[in-house]
Amino acid sequence: MYKIPLQGLKVGTHEYDYKLDNQFFDGFDYTEGTEGEIEAKVTLIKTELLLSLNILLNGHIVAVCDRCLDTFNMPFEAETEFFVKFGQEQEELAENLLVIPADSDFIDLKESLYELYLLNVPLKTVHPDVDGESTCNERMLEKLDDYSVDPENKIDPRWAELKKLINK
Repeated sequence: MYKIPLQGLKVGTHEYDYKLDNQFFDGFDYTEGTEGEIEAKVTLIKTELLLSLNILLNGHIVAVCDRCLDTFNMPFEAETEFFVKFGQEQEELAENLLVIPADSDFIDLKESLYELYLLNVPLKTVHPDVDGESTCNERMLEKLDDYSVDPENKIDPRWAELKKLINK
């Protein structure tokens, strides 16, 4: 499904479109349960000696806001370029250079698409601000404030009891 056939591929530019959806993410342990729809546009330029691939990801994923714990559709965009050279056996020579056997029938992009996705997911996700105002779920923020430390810097009584156990 995420493979580009090499046999009969002519020298020149070729374009491919793929969809990264829930089914794609469920194929990997780390992102199982991830939701979203990302379009992958792959531009392959074939020369006599090597292949140049430009991959552009554009779409959205369902993210959990780190501030209010509500879900939202987070825009997602990423781009990379890498090169494929023909050689004796498959090996990765550099971060953006892959060697594949000269008699390979196809290039499987599934892992490359997945890596590009993982490397570009932000570590911190929060609702975007609109006109300088947060779009976080205010009700959820209020509930979370109920469980936080009170303004007089007193420790929540539940935590105080737990600290007693640690100090014994």
